[in-house]
Amino acid sequence: LEAIAAVVRDRYGAEPAAHFAAWLLERTDGNPLFLHQYLTTLEQQGVLRRAGDGWQLDDAALATAETPETLFELLRPRVADLDEEERALLESGAVQGRRFLSTVLVKLLDREEDEILDRLDRLEQRRRMISLESAEDWWSDRSNLYTFDPGVLQELLYGRYRRSAYERRRRHRAVAEALEALIAGD
Repeated sequence: LEAIAAVVRDRYGAEPAAHFAAWLLERTDGNPLFLHQYLTTLEQQGVLRRAGDGWQLDDAALATAETPETLFELLRPRVADLDEEERALLESGAVQGRRFLSTVLVKLLDREEDEILDRLDRLEQRRRMISLESAEDWWSDRSNLYTFDPGVLQELLYGRYRRSAYERRRRHRAVAEALEALIAGD
């Protein structure tokens, strides 16, 4: 309960309603990934909305809000809401895994790097489906590294390629070629 109350305070400044953290604990069983995604869903449904400098809970909207049974069920509408270009970008990232390099996406999608970075930034800021990692490693001078947040998003977006072994191998081969090109001078 204390951890959920801390998440709520961090996200909203204060609890939008009395006993809100306790209610969230009951709904999410304290699962951090489910909690964050559930709060995002409540915001999108208008159950939680900005009110002046804070947030308020709309009791009428809450009465009709449904609690998804699984994290997959919770995330499917967010993935379905992506436009075609956003979906193509994230599906290409999903082929790389939970973490993906922007430079590989540039190669896979045959686009300008600035365009890809701008689109990834918008997805991070507006959709909250990916996060830019700040770790320093061999790729740091060549690419940004992103991670799906939560990781189960990668599974949902990769699902399209599970249906066809040919398509899956073709996509993985393209990622491998882009990675080879990335380290060609090493």
